[in-house]
Amino acid sequence: MNRGRIILLLGLAVLVGGMLGGCRGPAKDTAKWHLHEGNELVIQGSYDEAIEECTKATHLDPSLVKAYFWRAVAYYQKMQYELFPRRLQRGYRTCPQPS
Repeated sequence: MNRGRIILLLGLAVLVGGMLGGCRGPAKDTAKWHLHEGNELVIQGSYDEAIEECTKATHLDPSLVKAYFWRAVAYYQKMQYELFPRRLQRGYRTCPQPS
């Protein structure tokens, strides 16, 4: 095999490895992992489980606004309308305010 082919194959191997490495998603049991799980569960219609995952995410990282949002969406989908605005407000309070 000539040197050019070897370099090309090594380059492709590095490129594919980098692409696959990025597909793994967040590390398990981190706030972002629980957020990702909660998001997927909302999309699947598993609202109780989504609320649990998003709650775990907010306990691990209270500044993770998207977790409050997806938890609020899950409450809304469960027709627990009284909890929907409170969850959104809690997420809003965690956002940095402009000075």
